[in-house]
Amino acid sequence: MSQSTESIDKQHSCDECSKIVLWKYKLKKVFNCDRCGKKTKKLSHQKTHPAVNSIEKQYSCKLCDKQFARKETLKFHQNIHSGERPYGCNLCGKTFSTSSNLIRHKMIHTERKQYSCNICSKTFLREDNLKQHQVIHTGDRPYRCDICDKAYAREDRLKRHKMIHTGERIHSKENSCLCDVCGKKYSNTSSLNKHKITHTGQRSYLCDVCGKKFTRNSFLKSHYVIHTGDRPFSCDVCSKTFRRKDTLKEHQRIHSGVRPYSCSFCDNKFKQKGHLKLHEKTHTGERPYSCNLCGLGFTLNSNLKSHMVVHTGQNPYNCDLCGKKFAQKSTLKSHQENHTRQNPYTCDVCGKKYAQKSTLKLHKEIHTGQKYNCDLCRKELKTKKSLKKHRKIHARE
Repeated sequence: MSQSTESIDKQHSCDECSKIVLWKYKLKKVFNCDRCGKKTKKLSHQKTHPAVNSIEKQYSCKLCDKQFARKETLKFHQNIHSGERPYGCNLCGKTFSTSSNLIRHKMIHTERKQYSCNICSKTFLREDNLKQHQVIHTGDRPYRCDICDKAYAREDRLKRHKMIHTGERIHSKENSCLCDVCGKKYSNTSSLNKHKITHTGQRSYLCDVCGKKFTRNSFLKSHYVIHTGDRPFSCDVCSKTFRRKDTLKEHQRIHSGVRPYSCSFCDNKFKQKGHLKLHEKTHTGERPYSCNLCGLGFTLNSNLKSHMVVHTGQNPYNCDLCGKKFAQKSTLKSHQENHTRQNPYTCDVCGKKYAQKSTLKLHKEIHTGQKYNCDLCRKELKTKKSLKKHRKIHARE
């Protein structure tokens, strides 16, 4: 057994509070301030600490007027406004505004996570981190902003949010958090650096199960649940479970009927932001995905992939009842309904039933009395489908 393994297996307990630590040096004596009770690990820190209690706080921040007893503490504080994170982890590259935060972060790489969540089994180094995490499962947001009423699960997140109202999260140097590629602005350099990865295409986070790469560690974690099968987020109305919290929120709008995303071109509203973006392309005519063989454009990459089968001649979708092959999954699904003879879509005017919703929609045009005129010969047709079929006559002429 290696020396490092022995050190992990052997744990040390504090005589006063019974807390268990992995290394003995962490059981060193703690020094208490006789004025305010603050604890420090070094006696030298106690010698400088009384200044906080007795001497006037003469160093003031020019941005938020917060005062400090020591000049170096003020410098650390000013990193909040500047977004500067000079302390970098040599193991994963993550940066921090203070050296103490870096030291705390490095424990992730060196120590064993002994605190486990009893709901999703995620492990943590510290008990307070576990408690903060468990709020995700309860959905509680006890910390509310008294200015805009926005609620948060953690107190530190609320404090950070309030800086938006006070102006503390605006960078002290104008345009220093401006993306030089697209011009987008950010409140701090860390957010800017995360954004810049979208332009470089760098994917540093690798899934050790399937090899897929991601631009952010948070994206990798969200993806990883696909392999574990965990679905920790449950709908309190229908009990349906989800891998991600944002997916649960989108689902819950089905029950509430809330449509928070409004189209800037028309009065349509949507439950999901992705649906809004897709809809707005119908106004702008944007088709960013083009076929490199015929030049046809598509609004979605998935539609382009389905289209490419036209050129390859492949029919990868087989009907398990008759063996007939199809180029697209949706066409196979429509075909299979012919075998089951299910006609779930009924016309509310004449009672006629159809297997597909799109076919019912075409049928209803007969009842509306709307006519479609050919722009070449002015012939009048009852349905849009009939008009398309008729136009082919002119195309052959």
